Amino acid sequence: MKRITIMLLLSINMLLLSACGATQVNERIFVQMMGIEENNGICELTVQVYNVEASGGSKDQSKPEYKIISGSGRSFYEAVGAISEESGKKPFFGHCTAVYANEAVIRNKDTLRMLAGERISIGCPVIYSEKPSRSVNVKDENGDLTGADIITARLDYLHKSGLSAETTLKNVTAAATNSRPIIIPMAEDEPVGTAIILSDGRTIQLDMSETAVYNLLREEAGISLSVLGGSLSVDNAEKNVYYQTLDNKNGEYNITIKVECTLKELGSSDITDEYAAEAEKIISLSAEQLCRKALNDGFLETITETGKPDTENISFRIYTNADIK
Repeated sequence: MKRITIMLLLSINMLLLSACGATQVNERIFVQMMGIEENNGICELTVQVYNVEASGGSKDQSKPEYKIISGSGRSFYEAVGAISEESGKKPFFGHCTAVYANEAVIRNKDTLRMLAGERISIGCPVIYSEKPSRSVNVKDENGDLTGADIITARLDYLHKSGLSAETTLKNVTAAATNSRPIIIPMAEDEPVGTAIILSDGRTIQLDMSETAVYNLLREEAGISLSVLGGSLSVDNAEKNVYYQTLDNKNGEYNITIKVECTLKELGSSDITDEYAAEAEKIISLSAEQLCRKALNDGFLETITETGKPDTENISFRIYTNADIK
């Protein structure tokens, strides 16, 4: 009986010690969205946090729903410490739903792994920005901060429309670890397209129109096309790539693209075949232009999914077949 009593007392003491050592809810700030950048050995961290003073009850309803806090230091943890000192509370990253990062962070597999270790979900979207601190501090027409929920909803809409890439902390970390191209949504004050971050140190930027063609070449569905003043939606895309060597210096890619589309909105014609013929022209021309850009800028392998041919001159022949319902 005495032994049981001693064990019970020890258990109670351990629980009390744990409770005393843990960070309480009222001692935390809950990060909704963050911007992180590394420049010349300095880490700058900007977080958008939920403003508890603006929520319910007798709190001041005139205060904004979100607020921005920034900190910098020689490491991520020093930057977090600076934010803690300014706010008087410890940041909690488990609720973070979007991460803006500059090129140095996205290329750094150790920094990316560290972020996952801070309880940020591996499924959290990551967005490339040249100035992440500005991207998390965007205001709407009323001058209020744009919340993380609105940002993630916009990114999801753009991805489903084919106008932006989609990637997560897990995907970015894996690509950086294995020195693979990182294909990532890109934003300034608003999402503006896609960045392709190559292992050789270059970053290629695609606007939304180029992104739509790029996603089509990567066999993604949901892309919207404007044809003859009407609107088509790509339900399914299939690509076949064949490379042939013409002679010692010349080679040619033959790329066949088959798309199944739905006519969402009529334009200047009510004849389905006319939309199909025009869509085939638009896709073939746009795909050829993007393939040439990909060859010149070094990201063709992300489209063809093959190694670069040992050929001096490479040409492209694009064939498109559009089936519209």
